[in-house]
Amino acid sequence: MDYLVTGADDVVLDGFTITKATLRAVLCNNASGANVINCVIQDSGDGVYCEENSPVNITNCQITNIDGPAIKSFSNSSLNITNCLIDNNADGIKCEYSSLMVLNTEVLNTNAYGIGP
Repeated sequence: MDYLVTGADDVVLDGFTITKATLRAVLCNNASGANVINCVIQDSGDGVYCEENSPVNITNCQITNIDGPAIKSFSNSSLNITNCLIDNNADGIKCEYSSLMVLNTEVLNTNAYGIGP
């Protein structure tokens, strides 16, 4: 099961543990003002995937043991990552055709890159 935020405004996921999502643990698609706060995302295909003009804030989260990117932003999305631990993933943070701000966040033990295009 994947958790989807699509075409919604001001969505907050706070305090969830998401484990073993088959494709993407959290998908934000054309969602305005999505916030992922105090979450643990682990053992999944992709962690948080943002696309199609989705501004997303990820705060105080742990994203570990992800088979793809821990966080991916694509297609005019805006991504703010603050106070997170991103550890033991295939890729760290991938940002394509989007804006990215990372503060007080550790990206550790990735197979390919920490923060990349």
